[in-house]
Amino acid sequence: IFISYSILYLGMLKAARALLDDCGLRVCLKRLANKNFSIDTTGHSLGAGVATVITALLMNEHRETKFPAPVKCIAYAAPASVDADLAHLLLGSVVSVVHHDDLIPRLSDANCAMLAKALLADDANYHARLTADKQSVKNHIKTLGKVNPMLHTRSDSFLDDNGISTGEENDRKPMKIVQEEHNLRLVPAGDILYLESKDATYSAFSGSYDELADDLGHIVVSSRAVDDHSMPALLSGLRAARWARHRLPVQRQPPIFATAVSADGRHFVPCYCCGSDPAWTSWTTDSDAARCAATHHCRACGQVVCAFCAPAADEIAGDGIGQKQTLPDLRISLPSFGYFEAVRVCRPCAFSAYTL
Repeated sequence: IFISYSILYLGMLKAARALLDDCGLRVCLKRLANKNFSIDTTGHSLGAGVATVITALLMNEHRETKFPAPVKCIAYAAPASVDADLAHLLLGSVVSVVHHDDLIPRLSDANCAMLAKALLADDANYHARLTADKQSVKNHIKTLGKVNPMLHTRSDSFLDDNGISTGEENDRKPMKIVQEEHNLRLVPAGDILYLESKDATYSAFSGSYDELADDLGHIVVSSRAVDDHSMPALLSGLRAARWARHRLPVQRQPPIFATAVSADGRHFVPCYCCGSDPAWTSWTTDSDAARCAATHHCRACGQVVCAFCAPAADEIAGDGIGQKQTLPDLRISLPSFGYFEAVRVCRPCAFSAYTL
């Protein structure tokens, strides 16, 4: 009995057994299977994990001739919930759909330990950035709002020789992490459909976890890690990948994104449209994380732009503490570039969209 020797989350196993036994799902599915209905399970996030376990249990019974028909499962953004052996045994029965940087399918003990090691290896830079973030918040409070308006030059926008924002160091000793030899690596089950987004263009890759381990074997720290888990974002990615696969040849190649750091590596590039530091729209303008979130690229021209000059319904800092301003949404689709979903463009490109 293959599931008896596998490792999976106990909570999902209990939920699956409760649905099958306590709620009478097994009896209903048997009756449907005996009438030649095909049995497919599906779910999103934790629901996808439970659907995966239900499929594993019913497939186990099918192999023992206790369940009359094979069962298939499509799991959307399923957690990393089974070990590699069970994931391999479910090939052909379960399809796990993973959307780009989605955190949940990568969230295993082993991947968390790898992320912790990487963060601790960068401990000194982390504390410098944290100090800069704290000072930004203090300045925000002192000035009763944004620290700076739209600025063309900033003395604190320079980088050190390692490409790290300069910040106040402290004498705190680096933390240590315990050994993690026994950390368990759980993975999404079965065949994996991986939706990769690069410069707003989607591609779909399928294979086993081992074949896609370079993409799924670590936690991606990005602003999309949480947003990519939502069902609307996942469905948008599926539609974009389908359109990209069946579209006519791209008429024009998308522009190459301009670098956000100057050629000499000493300072950040200002917004192409207004000439201001892109981080001016953030509450904490000195924060590296805020700078990454506030710096954008126009998908039509490829230039570095701020949120105000390439608005996509962003919420930016208002003029007082806790105040915010919602910008309009000027995103458009650019089929000639292969962008079939609405993407961020700067205001000049949005106004001349009919020529793109």
